[in-house]
Amino acid sequence: MHKLYNKIKSILYGIYSYLHFCGGGFFFKIEQNKTPKGNIILIPGIMHNSLTMRPMGSFFNKLGYNIYLPKIGWNVWDVDTQTKKVNQFWKKLTIDKSLPLFIVGHSMGGLIAHYWVKNYKIKPKKLITLGTPFLGSNAIYWGPWYFLPAAKWIKPQKKLPDYIIKAKHFTQINIVTSDDNLVTINSGLPKKIDSQKIVLKNYGGHSGLEIGKKTFEKIYSLIN
Repeated sequence: MHKLYNKIKSILYGIYSYLHFCGGGFFFKIEQNKTPKGNIILIPGIMHNSLTMRPMGSFFNKLGYNIYLPKIGWNVWDVDTQTKKVNQFWKKLTIDKSLPLFIVGHSMGGLIAHYWVKNYKIKPKKLITLGTPFLGSNAIYWGPWYFLPAAKWIKPQKKLPDYIIKAKHFTQINIVTSDDNLVTINSGLPKKIDSQKIVLKNYGGHSGLEIGKKTFEKIYSLIN
């Protein structure tokens, strides 16, 4: 019964996530704070857009952080292309970049975050990935995902991609949930990354990591 409950919860979170993708995210307000604690960049996963990250953004915005959602469209393109969009977005921002920078990437957004930090010399205070398929995901073989340009970046593999960096000048935190059916714990918490690793139990699956309030609260405890 407990497993069935978790399965249903995961499905409902998935539906809830796509409601935000389809426009529901607009209902979550994000405004500039006059005296922000820091800047937070939120990067969505494959087949999602900035709207699905707005609930998380709104949560942190109310707690004193300025939130920035890169306009990378429907995230189906390759990591290199999407990272260029993120960097162009960042360069155009006229904000106080001396403030602490926190980067949060969900799923493939975590790969984009790593690629961005390594190739564009970005220096975050903390980089947090949520259910990121560092070693790929079998889910890429499900339905239309296999034909997306992003597919080659998240196919199952035994070795870490060379752009996945070790945390030298910042703190790196990888978070997964035990009921994620898309990204296994082994793929989400690879052994060769020097980072803090956190396994959350029954947080609503892959989508729960993106829009679940418990996830927001966990991240807040890590950056505050």
